[in-house]
Amino acid sequence: MLTAIMTNAETSDLTSDNKSCDNKSHEAKQQTTYSTFDNTVVIGAGVSGLLTAWSLAHRGITVTLLDKSAPLAGASGNPRALLAPKMTPIHHVDEHLHTIGYLHSSRLYQDLNQTAVQLNTAPVLELIGALDLLIKANIGTEQIADYPDEMATTLSHEQAQILVA
Repeated sequence: MLTAIMTNAETSDLTSDNKSCDNKSHEAKQQTTYSTFDNTVVIGAGVSGLLTAWSLAHRGITVTLLDKSAPLAGASGNPRALLAPKMTPIHHVDEHLHTIGYLHSSRLYQDLNQTAVQLNTAPVLELIGALDLLIKANIGTEQIADYPDEMATTLSHEQAQILVA
């Protein structure tokens, strides 16, 4: 992770008497105000970099996106992870970053696709499904039944063969 510190940041102290406060209460009473900016650079065009750039651009900030090769060229080496999470029992979903990210991304892709339709352009990403054989999964087929059908469902061997044929 690369971070930066804005050198033109103005720090205003909200305490009236700095002598009597300890570090923790002093930090809690300080407020940092940054000057607004209208352009920025995002380094890295992986999933995080692209979504950071998109979020900033969506807020009216001009973004320069830099990557050593191409968008999504390096990443984790697991392109499937963008489209389907590692499954976990649904009662643990709130603790499972992969599933939370997948659910958020699914909603984001739907929103982007609706915008694309309004602009009469091609969809950003069409989710048609992913077949997970659950060979190395933390979940069994009986636990998948707890999920909404639009997120996960079980298929018989024959149904799976028909879908992938």
